[in-house]
Amino acid sequence: MMAGLPGLMSADDANCVHWEGARMGRIRVQRCGRCAQLRFPAAPLCSKCGSQASTWVEIGTTGRVLAWCRFHRAYFSEFKDKLPYTVLLVELEGGIRLYANPAAEAGDSMPVIGSTVTAVFEPVNERFGLVKFR
Repeated sequence: MMAGLPGLMSADDANCVHWEGARMGRIRVQRCGRCAQLRFPAAPLCSKCGSQASTWVEIGTTGRVLAWCRFHRAYFSEFKDKLPYTVLLVELEGGIRLYANPAAEAGDSMPVIGSTVTAVFEPVNERFGLVKFR
């Protein structure tokens, strides 16, 4: 695990390929080897057909804001100095939905539901990165 990201990233995490892709400026998700259903977070089985076969693919970086919330309480001590912070729910191609922070907090302005956003990538270390949106 990395400081500031409890439980999110580790070298043996099922989503390691996603975090590595974010470090390189790409969004990577799993695609079912049988029915081509996209999924994230990583899962051992496809929820559509039950297949265990999957590959990691790159998807587009543009999506739309479905929902958002602003946290005023730190549920993890590592986030205490970031309060308040905003979390977006963004739908990308193939129906993939990601929770992510906006690229920059805009004071008290509120994200607009339905607005188009584009991913930007923030390095965490030499191996992993985060996806954010603007």
